[in-house]
Amino acid sequence: MTTEQTPTSVRRRRIAGERSRPAEQPEPKPAPTGSGPPPPRDPERPTGWRPDRPTLAWFVPLCVLAVVAAGLVGWLGVSEWRADDLDAAARDDAVAPAGQAAEALLSFRYDTLERELESERALMTDSYAEEFLNVFPNAAKKLTTQTQATVESTVLAAAPMECGAECSADSVDVLLYLNSEAAVRGDVPDVNPNRAVVTMSKDGDRWLVDGIELF
Repeated sequence: MTTEQTPTSVRRRRIAGERSRPAEQPEPKPAPTGSGPPPPRDPERPTGWRPDRPTLAWFVPLCVLAVVAAGLVGWLGVSEWRADDLDAAARDDAVAPAGQAAEALLSFRYDTLERELESERALMTDSYAEEFLNVFPNAAKKLTTQTQATVESTVLAAAPMECGAECSADSVDVLLYLNSEAAVRGDVPDVNPNRAVVTMSKDGDRWLVDGIELF
């Protein structure tokens, strides 16, 4: 080898069973000293749906209408509940006057019949009073006196009837269960169970009988 020639590397031949050396990994560079904290990251923007201006033009009024409609439905429900409550109170108020009037109108004595009929007129409406008094024409009054007939009616139970959509604070039908004891010439009276529907009509602060149906 002359001085002008450059040496060339000669690859060593592998010996059988010899493992290749792992490639040398470069050493990690140390973090530079004196460096500041990492810069803050931009806040993540929400990915939810956000209406644009044209959408808000109809979306907001629609929400307002929905709130108003819900409030109107609630107000109507409260008003309907108050109306039902008032009707229920009116039906309850009519029960006692109906029972008292029925006992008077469905009871009589032969010797006081004329006076009873006149005093009982105040328990009825004018239209029904004329109809009720016709139940005792002159012939019936005479027969009642001759037989010395007496009838005593007693209300056992009373309750307002269901009225559904026809409920009114001025007109109530009351169902009555009553016993009527009828006797002639002082004999032992016969007891007859009866039912009656009494229609009560509000006149000022009073409840008046506007109809009686026995069954």
